[in-house]
Amino acid sequence: MIGLVALLDPLVTVTLKIGGWLADPIKNQYGYLFNYTTNIKKLRDGVEDLENSRASVQQSVDAALRNLQVIKPDVLAWMNGVDELKKEADEVLQASSVRVHKWLWCFGGRFHDIKSRYSRSRKAVKTMEYVLELQEKYKFNKVSDPPMPVEITDYIYFSNSEGFESRVSVRTDIMESLQDDAICVIGVCGMGGVGKTTMAKEVGVRAKGEHLFDVVVMVDVTQTPNKKTIQSSIAEHLGLKLQEESLSVRAARISARLKALTRVLVILDDIWTRLDLEELGVPLGSDGQHHGCKILLTSRSISACNQMKADKIFKIREMPENEAWLLFERTAERSFHRDPSLHQVARDIVEKCGGLPLAIVTIARALESEKDKSMWDDALQRLRSYNLEGEYASVYSSLEVTYNFLESDEMKHVFLLCCLFPESHDISIEDLLRLGLGLSLFKKTDGVSEARIRTHAFVQKLKNLNLLLDGGDELSVKLHDLVRDSGLNIASTNKHVFVVKHGDGLQFWPSELTDECCTSISLRCDEMSELPDNLNCPKLELLHLVGGNQSLEFPTGFYDVMAELKVILLRGMLIRSTSLSLEVSIKLRNLSLEYCTFDKTSDLSMIGNLVKLEILSFVHSDVKELPIEIGNLSQLKVLDLTGCGDLFNIAPGLLQRLIHLEELYMTGTLVSWPDEQTTTCIRELNSLSLLTALEIELSVYDLLPHDFIFRRLKRFKVCIGFSTESKMAQNTLTLRLPASWEADGFEILFNRTEILHLHGWRLLANSILSNPESSNFLMLRNLKLESCDMCHLTEICHGQYHETAVGEITIDEPETSWKPLFRNLHDLEIVRCVNLRSIFSLNAPTDFLKLENLKITGCEMMEEIFLKKKRDQDERSVVEIELPNLKCLILEDLPRLTGFSKDVSSLVLPQLLEFRLRNLPKFQALNIVDENRSSANHSLFDQKILATTQLKVLSISKMKMKEIQKHLLPVSCFVSLRVMSFCKCDDLSSVVLSDLLRKPKGLKLLHLEDCHLVEIVFEIQKLLTEGLPVLNNLSDLELESLPKMTHIWKHGPETFVGFQNLTKLSVASCHQLTYVLLPSIATILAHLQELSVTECQRMTVILKEGSQHEAIQATNRSDQLVFPRLKSLELIDLPSLRCFCSELHDFIWPSLETVWIDCCKEMMIFTAGTSSTPKLREIWINGTNHTIERDLNTELQWLQQQLNDGDSSDSTFRSSVIE
Repeated sequence: MIGLVALLDPLVTVTLKIGGWLADPIKNQYGYLFNYTTNIKKLRDGVEDLENSRASVQQSVDAALRNLQVIKPDVLAWMNGVDELKKEADEVLQASSVRVHKWLWCFGGRFHDIKSRYSRSRKAVKTMEYVLELQEKYKFNKVSDPPMPVEITDYIYFSNSEGFESRVSVRTDIMESLQDDAICVIGVCGMGGVGKTTMAKEVGVRAKGEHLFDVVVMVDVTQTPNKKTIQSSIAEHLGLKLQEESLSVRAARISARLKALTRVLVILDDIWTRLDLEELGVPLGSDGQHHGCKILLTSRSISACNQMKADKIFKIREMPENEAWLLFERTAERSFHRDPSLHQVARDIVEKCGGLPLAIVTIARALESEKDKSMWDDALQRLRSYNLEGEYASVYSSLEVTYNFLESDEMKHVFLLCCLFPESHDISIEDLLRLGLGLSLFKKTDGVSEARIRTHAFVQKLKNLNLLLDGGDELSVKLHDLVRDSGLNIASTNKHVFVVKHGDGLQFWPSELTDECCTSISLRCDEMSELPDNLNCPKLELLHLVGGNQSLEFPTGFYDVMAELKVILLRGMLIRSTSLSLEVSIKLRNLSLEYCTFDKTSDLSMIGNLVKLEILSFVHSDVKELPIEIGNLSQLKVLDLTGCGDLFNIAPGLLQRLIHLEELYMTGTLVSWPDEQTTTCIRELNSLSLLTALEIELSVYDLLPHDFIFRRLKRFKVCIGFSTESKMAQNTLTLRLPASWEADGFEILFNRTEILHLHGWRLLANSILSNPESSNFLMLRNLKLESCDMCHLTEICHGQYHETAVGEITIDEPETSWKPLFRNLHDLEIVRCVNLRSIFSLNAPTDFLKLENLKITGCEMMEEIFLKKKRDQDERSVVEIELPNLKCLILEDLPRLTGFSKDVSSLVLPQLLEFRLRNLPKFQALNIVDENRSSANHSLFDQKILATTQLKVLSISKMKMKEIQKHLLPVSCFVSLRVMSFCKCDDLSSVVLSDLLRKPKGLKLLHLEDCHLVEIVFEIQKLLTEGLPVLNNLSDLELESLPKMTHIWKHGPETFVGFQNLTKLSVASCHQLTYVLLPSIATILAHLQELSVTECQRMTVILKEGSQHEAIQATNRSDQLVFPRLKSLELIDLPSLRCFCSELHDFIWPSLETVWIDCCKEMMIFTAGTSSTPKLREIWINGTNHTIERDLNTELQWLQQQLNDGDSSDSTFRSSVIE
């Protein structure tokens, strides 16, 4: 027996070994059978997740395609791969859904079923591997590349000239010259309207798009350049604020800013004569000041280009005939081959336009809708009949054709009034209205309101014909300089004779103003010392004077030969008694003294003699009182006291005598006179039956009489207890009223109110919502409720919703027909409404579809945003809510808010750009469908709850981050994220932060403040993704009050790509941090411009040597460290700081301009090695400015010695040198 055992023992051993070798493969094969259900489920879930990722990418692709961007090939390949995989997975999943209903009793039958399960399970596993592979590749940095730079044009119709060879060749030559180091100044020359400005703008856009320059600045110089205006425009493009008045000081600051840029292109548009660039602060490259600065200028005159010492001049010529014809066809949007009757006349018109794009397009626009051939023949005849001389003849004649196409003399005159203003000036449409009223332009209009409608209609038609351009806002327009010149030329050949002079250098009254035919004068008088005393302008109707020093006086009898004068507009002048000697001007209808100062001799009572006056304006002037004589102006329609902060008295009885007054403006004139006087003055407004426009501010509600009623107001801005912006187009009510105040006087205004700001609630609750038939808010766009007592709301809509102290802003669904109250609401802000529990009713889901901005803060009782009225407690219905236009959502200081709604299953916010949460201690998620569901089972941004790929700003403050830690935000919410801020989030850890930072590839600003668990900001190893750059778009990093932070960057490879666009790094009050940078990090921060480190108690050095391996690498490389763009360095209140760097590196700071060191008592030297600072001229130490005369280390040691010699107890730097 023993022998048998001995004989079998080797066999058993071999068998066991073979079994061990086969165990794992057999186990895997059996795993396909035993894990069949699990494998199928994993595949189904994986495919579903992949489909969601595919949908997210598709949204980004669709958005990119809408912006004409080019989709990256790897993105398209990934999407195709997902589609192919989906087909394969569907086959596996479909086969797995077919059940075997009958077992075969034979062994073969059972074996056949097992084989099918094995096969499907194995395919599921293999397919799932591919799913995981595609899911891993899903994290794209971006899905598209930007399109070619879009052409920038003065007029939209210039885009029709794109691709013409005559323009392409010049543009190519200019672009090549910009890349030639020997060329500093380039001129673009050509006659007016040929397209010089368009060419310059297109070159600027392309140069910037091709990264030839870091910054491109374009400034409109104009025929009469104003140096301060030009400097301000340059500074605005550079993000530089100029508050100084001295031209030389402003120039020095601009020069320093431009020199700080490595490559900059300054485009000076419309040069007429030599412009001293040094006086403006523009450094030329040819003199060695700044070789990276190039100048591109445009001018109608080649001599002006030569005066500017242009190295190369390119002339833009008229379009050749074939290009001019094609441009005309494109603009007129018709093919003349299909309309032979107009073909020849159209050809003749194009020929007469002389190849000038402006003339071609102007005529084409004017004739675009004309079908009658006689209109075309007439246009051609007009072009041929004018005999204007000079190179601008064809331009002026073609523009006059457009002018003659205007439908009425009124519109023509409004256009000519625009020409009275300076070049490139924002022209107020209200100014055009008042000038027109003063000149009696508007026929068959009943009152100021109708004239305003007519003016806006004229302006829109003039813009449609490209005679006017959009201004800086909706209340203003602009005029192209060539169109303005043409208009003045047209005026001079008609019954209107305009003399217009604006800009620097006008020291004397123009000689041409002695012309007896002159009808309008518009002058800037800043440098004039006197006005003529024998001015003979008997036909003058409009006088517009701007500026003037304190010595400029109106001579006695200045107005004596101006009997036809109807409009006087004086701005920024000193008004004396002679300025108002208007006895002869009996036809005066508009007197506007704006931004003026009145001396003691000025007597406003003289104005009372101007009995035909219809408009009187003292906008932003220091008028002290309105005398009773103003009440004699019985024809006055407009009284404008906007911004008259010094006004302390309006004579009692004055206003009620202005029986034809239609508009009264007092915004910025805070009425806070003695109560009885103010109440009397305001009560007089009740007697003005024609008053249709009122802007008024009252300091307190007691000044408003209880029986005051706003009757016929169509335009209004009523502010009680608040001040408001002076430039607002919308009808505005801003009311701070007690709860007991009755709203009867305001009810009539609510139907037309566009901006409503309420402080106090019973007013709205009892008088408005309870009677929606008499008061609705169909015009309301902006609603703000502040400190409102919600407990007074008892009736809200039709059907008399009775419930005591419901504390809700809501609109109950009526049993009868119901009309939404807030269908046009764009902005809603609710502040400190302590009893408010909810905002919106789910019974009126369409009431807020246009809402764009929602801010709720300080509402202590609010529990949810949406509430379903008459909720069934046993069975709750769930609904989907979409706010399709919501762009900004801010929820702050809401201690009871748990979510958006208990009844909302899906909240869709497709346009959300900004999302801010602060101090919401009970906030679980955006929805709270199931009150019993654990908060761990849903995330803050469940994709079913918040559907957005547009989010740009995410700010979370004073919030518990556990939800985010357990269920991180989906990538779809981070596709467009640019700003991320976390403040006072005590449970935000470094792990959670790293996961969050992996998602937003386009992040530009990161702000962390008062987050006590953050120890490391950037764990590089976790942020590395397939070799892609790490946060390469991040430009601003702000770290403040992070008590446990020990590292900003850590746990990464010695070399990696990332943070290459970081320009500003700020670290404050991080007391465990001992250093900021490592050499490996410093070398990649090539764009860093500002570094600020303040109040870090344990900070010993700013730059610390890294690992031993990194130190060896540094030794093998150069010992130099370069901060190529760092301009500003602040080291403040760092008690342990010894130096910037203690290692023997040589530092190069080519751009460093400012060093500020304050309260760094342990700092001995700047660096252990040398420091090259070619641009550093001064250093600030403890608030004192010191000129740099030596290298930085030596300078610090010398300053330390000086401080020691002066008062050793106050020394900041100890006199010791590192050997």
